[in-house]
Amino acid sequence: MKKNSLIKDKKVLSALTIGISAMMFLQTPVSAYAAYNDELNENPPSEPKTESNDSQSESSYVPVTNDAQTEATQAYDACVSETPVVAPQETPAPEQTAETPAPEQTAETPAPEQTAETPAAEQTQAAPTIAGAEVEANEAANLIVNGGEVKQGEETVKIEKAGEEFADKKATPEAITDLVDVAKVVLNDKAEGGNGLSNIQAAAADIAGSENSAKEQIGKAEEANKAANEAYNNAVAAVEKAGDIMGTTEDDKAPGLIKTQENIDKIVDDTNTKGQEIVDKIANAQTAQEIEAAKEELNKMIEDSKGDLESQVKLFEGLSDSFDKAVEELQKAQSALDTAEDNYQGALDNADSKTDDAQKKVKIASEKVEKLAEAMDEALAAIDGLEADADGLADKRGNKWGDSFKSSVDDRRQIMWTVIQDYYLSEVLNYNVVIDDEHPIDFSKKTHSGPNGEYEKNYTKVNFWYLDENNELKQDTKYFNWDAITKTDTANENLNNNKNNNNEASTGMVIYEKSELEVDAAGYIERIALERVENIENKSAYQRNGEFVLSDYTDNYNKCKKQGMFTLYTYIDDEGNEQYITQFELFGKYPGKPGVTYNNQGDLTKVFTPVIVDGEVIGYKNPDGVEFKGLTMVTPEILLEKNGISQNQNGLYKDANCLILGDTDVITAVLNGDKEKGYGFVKENVVKRYGISQDKVDELIEANARFNRYIDTNSTAGINNLKDKYNTYAAEVAEAQIAVKNAQTQVTELSGAIDELRNKSVKRSKTMIAREALGVDDIATHFGLTGLDEAKAAELNNLTLAGLISRLGELRNEAKGNKEKAESKLSKTIDELIKNADEAAVRPSGGGGDTPSTGGEDTPDAGGDTTPDTPATPAAPAGGTIATTTTNPSPSAAPVLAAVEAAMAADAGAGQANPAAQAIADFAAGQADQGGAGNVEIADGDVALAETPDAAPVVEETDETLANKVDIEDPAVALASGTTVNDEARKMNWWWILIVALLGVTGKKMYEEHMRKEEEKNKNKID
Repeated sequence: MKKNSLIKDKKVLSALTIGISAMMFLQTPVSAYAAYNDELNENPPSEPKTESNDSQSESSYVPVTNDAQTEATQAYDACVSETPVVAPQETPAPEQTAETPAPEQTAETPAPEQTAETPAAEQTQAAPTIAGAEVEANEAANLIVNGGEVKQGEETVKIEKAGEEFADKKATPEAITDLVDVAKVVLNDKAEGGNGLSNIQAAAADIAGSENSAKEQIGKAEEANKAANEAYNNAVAAVEKAGDIMGTTEDDKAPGLIKTQENIDKIVDDTNTKGQEIVDKIANAQTAQEIEAAKEELNKMIEDSKGDLESQVKLFEGLSDSFDKAVEELQKAQSALDTAEDNYQGALDNADSKTDDAQKKVKIASEKVEKLAEAMDEALAAIDGLEADADGLADKRGNKWGDSFKSSVDDRRQIMWTVIQDYYLSEVLNYNVVIDDEHPIDFSKKTHSGPNGEYEKNYTKVNFWYLDENNELKQDTKYFNWDAITKTDTANENLNNNKNNNNEASTGMVIYEKSELEVDAAGYIERIALERVENIENKSAYQRNGEFVLSDYTDNYNKCKKQGMFTLYTYIDDEGNEQYITQFELFGKYPGKPGVTYNNQGDLTKVFTPVIVDGEVIGYKNPDGVEFKGLTMVTPEILLEKNGISQNQNGLYKDANCLILGDTDVITAVLNGDKEKGYGFVKENVVKRYGISQDKVDELIEANARFNRYIDTNSTAGINNLKDKYNTYAAEVAEAQIAVKNAQTQVTELSGAIDELRNKSVKRSKTMIAREALGVDDIATHFGLTGLDEAKAAELNNLTLAGLISRLGELRNEAKGNKEKAESKLSKTIDELIKNADEAAVRPSGGGGDTPSTGGEDTPDAGGDTTPDTPATPAAPAGGTIATTTTNPSPSAAPVLAAVEAAMAADAGAGQANPAAQAIADFAAGQADQGGAGNVEIADGDVALAETPDAAPVVEETDETLANKVDIEDPAVALASGTTVNDEARKMNWWWILIVALLGVTGKKMYEEHMRKEEEKNKNKID
């Protein structure tokens, strides 16, 4: 590092002092350069700490959106996470009574921590851990609609779809059908405009899974808040800077703008006071020498005042410019804060909008799941209401149907009766059967005797009661029979001896319904005839003994039947359709004519007149001449043939119109001829031989499966199993409910977190009270604005940042006005002092004593020496600069003096002037008489501040000057490391501290000389 560089340029020295002053105000706390407690100290105190900017630096920035980001993640997971993410507590809390209030729970109150040491009795039962709403809702709905596997404890259990357990759709309770339909709605849930996504998936995308999602917008809000925080810190710093420029703090004695203005006022006041004293001295002078000395003192005082004023004005203007820059910085920070705040609020608005969308979609999905839960409750209630209608069938089946078919014929018939009563009438024929004490079901066995094979004509007649669609009680009759699954026709009966047949015969039996026409054709004909007569509208034409022939009158029916009145015929009507007609109708009114006897005519085609066309009988005419085309009497044989009905036409090997009893897996293997299981007889000798199609085989197997499912469902054991199954559905639905409610809660909490972010916005900071923003107790005290009255000082504590800097600006403008007044006042004061001094110097004509002549040299006494002891110093004109005349000044003193002159004459725009310049000049002049004060070394890097070409070289360093020279190598060096501070260290302002720091011992001597002169002045004032 280059050392011993001399300050030789006056402008450099001026710029240095002013620049350091600006630096002190704008960058570094002034107290770092000022003496602590107004004393020069080898160890200045550390920088005073404030809570304004340091506590809000970028390094200490605390993100505000962390909670909201977490809420967004949790809301997203609550919607679609496949991994269990939440385990809500389902165990109900203890019942609270009015006398026992529940302990208040707050967000800050953590739940008691459960540890391994906590007794089991104290552990509450945790609800099952669940995944996201989408997963749980789909699992529940899919299980109901399609079935699947469910984990139950350590085992995985296969569950059939809902309704599968019932025989068929019409046998399925309506509540179960509704449950399946609602589950399909949940399973097929699609969001409007969601690109195939479900409402929950679309909600998750709104939260975190898509561009411009809520989470992304929260991240943008974080970025905006960070920018706003930085802008706010800059605003606080700008206000802090403006305040420092304006005032003087308790621990910081460097003058601010207001203090500088007060100093300017003091210069003017001091100039006037001291000038008047000197004018009085002139007026009271006794000799011309005293007058000249006083005038010289006045001139010097005026020039000192001008110099002091100039330096203070430059300082004031520099501080004023710095204040304006602070205002600009605040405006820039406020603009950035507004932009960042707009971005912050805009991002939150977007996040809020996306969250609202998510809430709506989750609500739609939630409503569907709630409907599923309601349907689930109704299904459970329907199952609870089921009665055990198949216990008899379950008893007959036992563990295996095949075992039941190895019993006797009568036992098999009993099995058939049980199936008819408990299943066939209600589930196959769809009768609403009524069976009670007053309406019993009646089975009557009809057996035909005859040759081998006639047993097929046997059947069971079933009489039962039922409620029709109008809920009216009616009675009906059905006919049934049964056969072995291996039954063949008579021509193939020898196959029964086949051992395979004997094996397969016990696998199942068939039951089938026989038509009334097949089992009782004559009765069928009579029933049709009776129905026609009963429906005759003109009943008065069909009377006997004054009563309708089918009335309750004693023997009308029997007499009419005996007379053949109910004999049935067919004929062809005018439209070509075949119609039934009774003998009653063919004869018309004859049976009711008085005195007419009527006997059974037998076949009327032999009695009525035939109608012959082209030699062919085409019909007959009754006694009234009415023609009936194609008239034919109906016999059982004709009717059976006409309807294509043959005796014993039903059964597996005939029309396969039957119900097969047996275990479904076994029946499937038998009908399909599963040889690996040892079956083939029925496939080869029944299915193939009689042409039963595969579609019919599949239909028979499905009918058998429905039959077995009915037993499984409608027996006591089956109902209990059904309850277990639907409780499994209900558990899945309950988890879906919890998951969807959790998703709703999480999305709602996300919305709340976004709302909270609005309250955390730096917008509030923008309008924060400045005192709170700066972290101080009192603004006036903090900035050293001691000149304010109590009311105005208190007012500052209620201003915002912008309001405070505005008020400070007003104070600056007041000070600026006062400064300008002071400058004008000083000029007038100087003019007035010069005028008064000139007037005071004039002595009246003829006056005694040594009266000096105006403007001339002193007149010595006669005979005296005409050469004055000391050359007179001409008075400087007003507004001029000090012209110091030095007789043979010391070479060592010249650079210092030149530097002082340079500082005093520096341009106003060069920075901050040196208010101690005159003291330096006085000291330098005095040192010149003593051989010079020596050069000043300033370590300022590797470049010297200036070189003075005409400066005399330094030949020797005296003890007073360079013996204790100071090297200042960097800002961290103590302010006066080469100077020893004695016990009587004088108080000095920061300008002198700067001078001492720059000039070392020389500066200290300058300060001591200055203080000596000040003491003399004060002493003179006292005297």
